[in-house]
Amino acid sequence: MVVLSRITLKKVVYLTFATFLLALSWTLFCGERRYDHTDGRKKSVQDKLPGWKALGDCQKRGLRFLYFVHTAPNNVKKRNWLRRTIGAPHIASLLRSTIVFFVGTVADQNETRKIQEEAVREGDTVILNFGDSYQNLSNKFIGGAGWVLDNCLLDSDLMIVKMDDDVVVNVFALSAYASSDAGRLNGIHCLVFENVKPSRNRRYKWYVSEQTYSRDKYPDYCAGAAFMMRPDVLSTLCDASDHVSPFWVDDVYVTGMLAEYANVSLVDIGPYLGFWGGSNANRMTKTTLFIHTGPPNRLHKTSDKLWDRVIRRNRTVNSDFKWTVGFHTRKVTSFPP
Repeated sequence: MVVLSRITLKKVVYLTFATFLLALSWTLFCGERRYDHTDGRKKSVQDKLPGWKALGDCQKRGLRFLYFVHTAPNNVKKRNWLRRTIGAPHIASLLRSTIVFFVGTVADQNETRKIQEEAVREGDTVILNFGDSYQNLSNKFIGGAGWVLDNCLLDSDLMIVKMDDDVVVNVFALSAYASSDAGRLNGIHCLVFENVKPSRNRRYKWYVSEQTYSRDKYPDYCAGAAFMMRPDVLSTLCDASDHVSPFWVDDVYVTGMLAEYANVSLVDIGPYLGFWGGSNANRMTKTTLFIHTGPPNRLHKTSDKLWDRVIRRNRTVNSDFKWTVGFHTRKVTSFPP
């Protein structure tokens, strides 16, 4: 019995030591890896896919804002500016927000490599499977909407902010607005354009032939630089795209034609938006929600100053502030044209 006990003791010591070495080896191996928030598993940097960070963020409960950003592959400076401002960790944590950049493909192999590397490195960029061009902006919205609807936990309190990459967001005014009675109105929240006629001038950038669009006027629609909606509205617009023929002017198509078909109302927040060329383009008041900075050469001349004003006016909108908005209900029309 004594001999047997000694042998058993040796086995126990040996197995314990072997287990320790195995655990140490596994720890050293795992030290080379990073955490992937999408599914809670350990995953190497090399295995990360484009959009991994956005995917993880938008699957978290309690997310309040999802910035749905249209961007072009070569607009890396604009994306980096947004990452430093509305995407900064302390701002994103405070507002419970995340950014997703949507881009199309490019023919140039060098540019393709750059955007793919950025998408994997940053984790906030989704590359859609069609060429990136002005004529494909409607496809970019529908493709991006499909990604959000397929991959995100869509709480009814979530506000989806569709924006261009040259827009400055007053995150504190946005937070106050989203929690207000006006912010809870069902529809697309935007600067509303009414009674706009299609341009029939072939020299104009937005020329549209009668064969492409036969009606004399567009439906009421939103300025495309920045608008907001809840997930149920995004889903409704996406479903409507199955029934309405594509149209290349994206703001007209998405917020006009699709919204008209689906009977989605528009909430006019025009007084709280600024657009380059307008009188309030450089005025970031405490209730300004968005400012569109305009052409690329204006980005760094104005955006940093505007963002500084946002930070200095942190939470200065009273909770009982009455936001003045216009509510545009849809009239019954025969559609499609």
